[in-house]
Amino acid sequence: MTAEVGVMNRLGIALAADSAVTLGKGIEKVYTSAEKLFHLAERAPVGLMVYGSANYVGMPWETIVKSYRRRLGPRTFETVAEYAEDLIRFLRANRRLFPATSQKAEIRRIVAHLYLHTRERIKKCLKDRKSPGKKLTVEDIKAAVTEAVDYEAVEIRKSSMDVGVPKTLRPRLRKKCRPDFVALQKEVFRDLPMALGKKRALTTLAVEQLLGGRFGPMRSGLVVAGFGEKEYTPAVVSLVIEGMVENRPRYHVSKTRGVSDDSSAAVMSFAQGEMVVTFMEGIDRDLRSLMEKSTDKLFRGVFEEIVSVARKVDEGIGKHLASVFRRKVDAIVQQLFDTWKEASRRAYAAPIVEVVAALPKDELAAMAEALVNLTKFKRRVSPVAETVGGPIDVAVITKGDGFVWVKRKHYFDPALNPRAMAKYGSGGG
Repeated sequence: MTAEVGVMNRLGIALAADSAVTLGKGIEKVYTSAEKLFHLAERAPVGLMVYGSANYVGMPWETIVKSYRRRLGPRTFETVAEYAEDLIRFLRANRRLFPATSQKAEIRRIVAHLYLHTRERIKKCLKDRKSPGKKLTVEDIKAAVTEAVDYEAVEIRKSSMDVGVPKTLRPRLRKKCRPDFVALQKEVFRDLPMALGKKRALTTLAVEQLLGGRFGPMRSGLVVAGFGEKEYTPAVVSLVIEGMVENRPRYHVSKTRGVSDDSSAAVMSFAQGEMVVTFMEGIDRDLRSLMEKSTDKLFRGVFEEIVSVARKVDEGIGKHLASVFRRKVDAIVQQLFDTWKEASRRAYAAPIVEVVAALPKDELAAMAEALVNLTKFKRRVSPVAETVGGPIDVAVITKGDGFVWVKRKHYFDPALNPRAMAKYGSGGG
């Protein structure tokens, strides 16, 4: 995993990223030398951060980004959003980086994960159906499979969004990939009894997953930040990307951010940003969720108790209270939660943002680095894998100075490699 932070005001934006990368399943290995922060354009003040999967369709992002930068050359664009769009065009057009065999293998991995996830849900459904002293029948198993497949279909529809792959490809994708999907079903589900039509439903599930907006564990996050030619305050475009379908990258723009009269500064976290959220909001996100759930449960419990007591006195009054106040409980609880959030914003986030708006360049960099360090330290002293660690790379991007490295690691000794350092200095690193 990763911790990445962007701290932005009218002057510029500071980007900071850790260097940890986790490899393997089961017994995980964490290495602390990954490259996640890059200068995206040779002649423009634009940077890129990568989180999530370090590879895209089998190719390391470092290779992809540096190949794109060479192809881009001295060309520039008017906005940061156009750099993000051009990077997607580069991915789509580059058959040598992403041959058909690699695209097919990535699709297979995405669908395999979907089927394995569905299999786990089937196990849960079977566990829920099993009762002491009673054996599960074939019909029980078929019902559990139906329940799990239908549940996944609903979840995929709920998360449906534009991922850059036209829905008109549905028939072609089904016909072309069906043999692979059927083979995967045999591998994952083996001889599991299924109701009529559920194998076909699993194929449909795979197609809809590829065309819809639910991303799996192979997804990468990209953060494009800096200044376009016609932008005088920094802008950020964040997107999620995973796999290719018929040479089309599956991606979705998740966030765009800029500096304006309404928002003169911003502190943004990507990937593992729980400590940044805590710092900005004054409360841990999980703790807030627990407080909200327990408060909601308390209010509903009190309401049900009042209705119960009223019914004992007068059934009519009890029914009237139930019909009148049950609709109001949601609004009352939500109003309380909104009050908490507004108080948190005023007491914590707003004063910090006000200070960030006036920070000079070096302090922007220091703050971005400190926030990544905060996440790194939390992982260090917690009983979990240290998925954030290693040296922290920091860069500041301004309109006048361009992309400037504040801190940068090297896997080699710079003193022994003057030619490599000259290449870095000329914008090729």
